[in-house]
Amino acid sequence: MQSDTSVPSGRWDDAYALIGKMEAGFAEGRDRGDLEYGNGDDPEMDLPSSNRPAVFGSARELSIWLQEHPAP
Repeated sequence: MQSDTSVPSGRWDDAYALIGKMEAGFAEGRDRGDLEYGNGDDPEMDLPSSNRPAVFGSARELSIWLQEHPAP
């Protein structure tokens, strides 16, 4: 089987990087909301535990990337 030479090597690297970010977000476990500790009154005691930015942010970036780089 011969490789497709019409698509340059590395064309999908950025897309795979964004997919990797989403998978890393899912690997953190279930989403516990915005804060793991405290109630939001003391920033030093409130530790963010949400995986939402990794999952949803990367999904949005991937959507934009795919629109800007349609399949040949």
